[in-house]
Amino acid sequence: MLLSRNAKNLTPSEPRRIYDEAQKYNDVIDLTLGDPDLPPPRNVQEAACAAILAGKTRYSANAGLLELREKIALEAEKEYGLKVDPASEIIVTVGAMESAYLSLWSLLDPGDEAIIITPFWINYREVVKSLGATPVFVNTREENSFVVQPEDIEQKITPKTKVLVLNSPANPTGAIIPDEILEAARLETGSLWKLLWYIVCPNLRSGIVCMMVLQFTEYWGMAAEPLVLMETKEMYPLALKLAQTD
Repeated sequence: MLLSRNAKNLTPSEPRRIYDEAQKYNDVIDLTLGDPDLPPPRNVQEAACAAILAGKTRYSANAGLLELREKIALEAEKEYGLKVDPASEIIVTVGAMESAYLSLWSLLDPGDEAIIITPFWINYREVVKSLGATPVFVNTREENSFVVQPEDIEQKITPKTKVLVLNSPANPTGAIIPDEILEAARLETGSLWKLLWYIVCPNLRSGIVCMMVLQFTEYWGMAAEPLVLMETKEMYPLALKLAQTD
């Protein structure tokens, strides 16, 4: 079988390799995956079982059940001060990989550059590479509690920069980017800042968010079930178009 150049360009996941190795032993503390170590609460288990018994096992809308998106919109406004339209600005995805891929696929073309803050969740890099774009890394330092510094971002921006991936709280360090750092980064990069797209997490409330990826099922002891909030309506149909290729 002849594999594509994109497939050959991907780097296998080292955490997954170590995870597979750890499964061979009974006395290993496995820290490779962000997997909850507690079972889902009983009421969550019962609700899931009740939904199956009620026949809620068929295909839904590609963006997710509208009633779920409506509840998410209410929660987004309550928790993060974001006003989003559940019909046109929210997509519920199956796992963090789908949300990352939909988001970056909607933004990147071959030859574009995506700035990624290190250390990072490896799938950001691999998705960028799979799209023919180039990951550009900005290192963080222990003396700054692994919080990215605006001047370090500014040094990496080129005419090809299209995406800045900000993960906060960061995976794997847990570092939270303060609002004042984000604002300083905006001032440091000047007019170029408006040309960048962002994938960020909920503590960044400065009002410049274009795309926000959140997850919610891990709070209930289950693997991640993320959603994508899109502040710019032009991006929603692009991501939804890809989600509809089922």
